[in-house]
Amino acid sequence: LILATRLSRSRLVNSVFLFLVPVSIVMGLGPFLGSVIGSALCGELGAVPLGAYLLCSVEASALSLFFGSLALLVSVRSRDRGQATLVFAAITIGWFLVDVVSQMWKDAPDWVARAGPFGYYDPLGLAREQQVPLALDLFVLLGGVAVCVGCAIWSARRRRSA
Repeated sequence: LILATRLSRSRLVNSVFLFLVPVSIVMGLGPFLGSVIGSALCGELGAVPLGAYLLCSVEASALSLFFGSLALLVSVRSRDRGQATLVFAAITIGWFLVDVVSQMWKDAPDWVARAGPFGYYDPLGLAREQQVPLALDLFVLLGGVAVCVGCAIWSARRRRSA
């Protein structure tokens, strides 16, 4: 039905992004709700640091939104689905490998971990209620979302209507 209507590409990109926001929030809140329900069923609700777990969910939602926005940008810029999938997978796997190297490298400089979005996601530090630069992490991830969505809309406007 979407392609049956006269819809501009930029409006389609906006619609996909607006759908992506609640999906990312649900993906972030899922583990939190599972932790709450599981600990309540076991009678250990007081032992779970719910505030820390909620912050983990917020950060997970931001990471999910970042990757969704990146996928949106890659799909707008690519010629076909295969190329979009390959480019997105290569970028994601590359960032994952950088994160793995930063964790395995004993004396790795801080910038190595911060070279990709996984360096701005620290659920273990949040769950242990350690000092985590949550504001900086969210700023970087949501800033990346804004850049990806802005570039996707700009790229979609440069192309002709769908």
